[in-house]
Amino acid sequence: MTSQEWLDKARRGKLALIQLIQDFHPALPHTVELPMTITAPRAEEMRQRIVKHMAKDYDPVALFNKALDASDVSTVTSVLNRAWFGVPESLDCWSMTGFKEAVDLLDEPPEDV
Repeated sequence: MTSQEWLDKARRGKLALIQLIQDFHPALPHTVELPMTITAPRAEEMRQRIVKHMAKDYDPVALFNKALDASDVSTVTSVLNRAWFGVPESLDCWSMTGFKEAVDLLDEPPEDV
């Protein structure tokens, strides 16, 4: 997939991706309380420890929007990676808005970057 195809895919999923960022990006307060079964307790414990120390002094939604508008694949990827990392270790994550879209993009980065 080319960068342009990847960015087009990100733009098509923009609203869902923004929802995922708002709900789980470590720079934002975690306010979503979903009934989730933690399927990897040790990994979840480590994830929580790391998330506490991640930078919280910027607006990831604004950064995502700016990067997407500028076709900045690297920054879009970075924001999505951090949002994905903020998601609890649970198979229930697949039902969250934006999770599948983020995984699709992160699993298949552009070949021409």
